[in-house]
Amino acid sequence: MALSGCVVVQPPKDSERPRWRVALDMHWAAGCAAGRAFVRKSGNAGIGVAIELRSTRDCRVELTGGRMVWSDGGAVAISPATPIELRGRSLIYEWVPIRFDNDGVWNDDRNRAHLELAYTVDGIAGPPWEVPLLQETP
Repeated sequence: MALSGCVVVQPPKDSERPRWRVALDMHWAAGCAAGRAFVRKSGNAGIGVAIELRSTRDCRVELTGGRMVWSDGGAVAISPATPIELRGRSLIYEWVPIRFDNDGVWNDDRNRAHLELAYTVDGIAGPPWEVPLLQETP
């Protein structure tokens, strides 16, 4: 009996795919607002980060831009977002899509990065908020 040279390869399950995560939970606070970031989506074309924002009173927060920076120095820009008006003691989530060739990043073993987020709170700019990131298989 002859054996075929054909091998059937199954695609990885979602739980086996590499994904980005926040490597160290870096909370941020400035004036009337506080926040934290976490990765909600990780895929071939980039990641989606959710920014949790809390306020202690009426407050205006604006993500004015930023970038995702890899440990080898490569970077991709993050677009500014629409200003957010937080009323009283509020809790909201801001969606931040970051587009890049994640397949290429994974294949090049560039799996450590950090976000540098620029922001203003009530019109006052603060120092960049840095969030370390790591991509790995679960």
